[in-house]
Amino acid sequence: MTNVLLTPEIAKVFRQLTLAVYGYDVLPIMYVDGYRQGSFVDIYNTFGRGYNSIYSYSDMERSVFVYTCDSLEEYLTRHYHALSNNRFCV
Repeated sequence: MTNVLLTPEIAKVFRQLTLAVYGYDVLPIMYVDGYRQGSFVDIYNTFGRGYNSIYSYSDMERSVFVYTCDSLEEYLTRHYHALSNNRFCV
C-alpha cells in the first residue's frame, strides 16, 4: 500500500465528486494507491472536530468517514515516526 498525495488538479476532481455525491465540501489530500481509500481535510468543520481535522474514507460508495487526527502536520509527523520505526500503519 502506498499513500499518494494528490495533485491540485486531482484534488479538485475529488472535491467536486465529494460535494456532488455527499454534499460535503472537503479538501482531499491523499489516497491509497490501488485501493478506494483516501483522506481529506474538513475545511469547513462539517463534522465538528476542527477546521484542520483529517478524516479517512474507505470506499467512495459509502458515506462513512473516520476521524484520523487534528491536522495534516500531526498526521505527517505520526506517519514519519511510524516509518522511522519500521512500522507501516499510523
